[in-house]
Amino acid sequence: MSEDADLDAEIGAFFDRYAAAWDGFDVEALLDCLGFPHLIATRAGSHFFEDDAEALVNLEKLIGKYRAAGVRRIHSLGLTVEALPDNAARACVEWRLDDGAGAQLLHFPTLFTLAKDDEGWHIVVIDAQGEADAWAGAGWA
Repeated sequence: MSEDADLDAEIGAFFDRYAAAWDGFDVEALLDCLGFPHLIATRAGSHFFEDDAEALVNLEKLIGKYRAAGVRRIHSLGLTVEALPDNAARACVEWRLDDGAGAQLLHFPTLFTLAKDDEGWHIVVIDAQGEADAWAGAGWA
């Protein structure tokens, strides 16, 4: 974690909420965690999402991919946090995706940049290359 215990607690609580939203495939809760605009990047390319409607299409597509692959549980295995200037932070989350029997389907890191405003923390950048690599490694790219 970072050298700032308060920041670690805030970011930890944020990602607890984000992980619970993913675990429940709760699109509205996921949208609440995103800042607009935000960027999702992999080596294959990057995309800016300008608003909820655009992000909703992407989230529903990803949830459909998870369901088709048999993902029934999504949880965080670990979190590292780095403070950045001007109410921003960088975080790395280790994710685990399980099937209905609790067997691990995928495990991967995702890097996030977050910004804090009057409403709290929001994701502004997602480096999803770790997930892309995990899907490709499992033969599900």
